[in-house]
Amino acid sequence: MKAARACSVFLALLFIAAPALSAADMASGKTRELTSKASEHMSRMEYDKALPLLEKAIEMNPEDSAALRYLAIYNQQIIEPLCKSAAEAYFSGNYISAVDNWEKLISRSASESRRVQPLISSAIKKARKQELEKKYQAVNSLMVLGRFVQAAEELEVIIRSFPKEQKARAMLAELSGSLSTNVIKEHYSRAKELMDAGDYRSAISELEAVLELDPKQELAKKLIINAMRSKYKDVYSQAEELLASGKYMMARETYIKVLENNPTDTIIASALSRLDEAIRITPGIQGSSNLEKVLSVSIYNYVSPDGDPKTSVAAAWYATQIAPFNSLAQTIREFIELNNAHASRLLDAPVKDMDIVEQYLFAALNHIYEGRYDLTVEACSIVLKLSPNNILAMKRMGSAYYLMGKNEKANEVWSKALDIYPSDQELKESLELL
Repeated sequence: MKAARACSVFLALLFIAAPALSAADMASGKTRELTSKASEHMSRMEYDKALPLLEKAIEMNPEDSAALRYLAIYNQQIIEPLCKSAAEAYFSGNYISAVDNWEKLISRSASESRRVQPLISSAIKKARKQELEKKYQAVNSLMVLGRFVQAAEELEVIIRSFPKEQKARAMLAELSGSLSTNVIKEHYSRAKELMDAGDYRSAISELEAVLELDPKQELAKKLIINAMRSKYKDVYSQAEELLASGKYMMARETYIKVLENNPTDTIIASALSRLDEAIRITPGIQGSSNLEKVLSVSIYNYVSPDGDPKTSVAAAWYATQIAPFNSLAQTIREFIELNNAHASRLLDAPVKDMDIVEQYLFAALNHIYEGRYDLTVEACSIVLKLSPNNILAMKRMGSAYYLMGKNEKANEVWSKALDIYPSDQELKESLELL
């Protein structure tokens, strides 16, 4: 009985011990399997595939000599070269390369992250400081060469990359400010060169740079509008031609196209508004009669950005002198006087028994006698818009320019007159004076 009981106990103990040994054997087998697969990858230099297998094997058996040996080989082949390259790059000042190698190291061995991450942070700080120093060196070099615009652009780049960099802000403020500063002068100079070359887009960029430096630069705003007009000059010219020919509805459509191309052109927007006012009076004025031509001159000079308010008023007055009982002429005169009240006050009002052309020619002569040659030119200019080939206006305008010492302008006016009236002896004699 005792023997049987002892045998039962032994069998029970054996039964209990057998599973434990089997689990250890299975773990050992799994470790060997992982190490064997890692070995195959190592032999093919597939280190990235080998590493997770080795780490799993060591996790299962921290004392597995084969796995530990292969892991040492991995570190020797991959980790150590990356560490060495990163260190060399760091101490040679090539911080970007150092960061690149350290990041590769972490991607291959996540366990290295805690050790390497502070080094990466340090290298990034040094790299940004190095980059900043290079940018300041570039700025200083540009300023020594007098290339202030490029220097300002570099400072703007620094501020975008390093928003807290007060030194760059102070340097940019010193360069910026008013038209008298070198940087703005250079922007204007380059804009002019580009406009002369027909590169309106680049010219506009230069002028926009001026406004970034000094938003109060009204000259830059005007030049941008002029550049946009030049860029789309065909559309502008078409609108002006339609307006001058009295085709107001077609002119309106073209002005709208102009604004589509240049939405910021407030001058054209205002012209379109004035045109809409004129259209409420008449959709157009076309015809060859003197009255229709003068009325068209009045509306054109009221609406057009290049128009002259004084000419608009004078033309409206002249129209009612030509046709005193014409309702359209009377309506346009009242409209122009109301909307050009300031110009009306600056002009000599019509006098009885003398039309505006005669009145202003007489005034131009009196201005010559008084030495007010500028007023002579103004009076003659108005006359020539109302009566384009008026020889007396051209003669007196040329005389005013001559007396002002503007011989080129005098020559231009008198030569044009002589082309129209080639037999005029007085014009020939005047030209001989030049």
